[in-house]
Amino acid sequence: MAKAKAKSAGKSGGGKKTLSKSALIQAVTYAVGEGTARKQVQEHTARGRDMLLLIDVQGAKKIKQTMPEAVFIFLVPPSKQELKRRLEKRGTDSKAEINKRYRLATRELVELNDLELCDYRIVNREIPVATEVLKSIIRAERLSKLSRYNYGR
Repeated sequence: MAKAKAKSAGKSGGGKKTLSKSALIQAVTYAVGEGTARKQVQEHTARGRDMLLLIDVQGAKKIKQTMPEAVFIFLVPPSKQELKRRLEKRGTDSKAEINKRYRLATRELVELNDLELCDYRIVNREIPVATEVLKSIIRAERLSKLSRYNYGR
């Protein structure tokens, strides 16, 4: 399972590699300079590898347009209250940034209910359980893909 995350075009501290917007399959609006490298995704999928992309609903919409065969699994918190608690517990953002992220996340959770984007939704109550559910989904999708390939569907 490969993971992809890349920095987009612009100034980059610490000597991190930057990519142009056209080299990104999606970019995140709230985290300036974040995106997913198109070439990296294409290389891994061409080799038959699974890709796990850490993206938001906006990024998933963009990827769905170019890769409709992709499987979308969203991790969601058990409640809005728990979402807020987790954002605050991180201790990395200001109160204003926490509120901004909370508003964005709650809007996206509503969007997930209205979209045909989400193939699977995992309620992340406990990390070990959510991890096992994710592994099970990946195994099932691999078997399904293998079955379609072997039987010409």
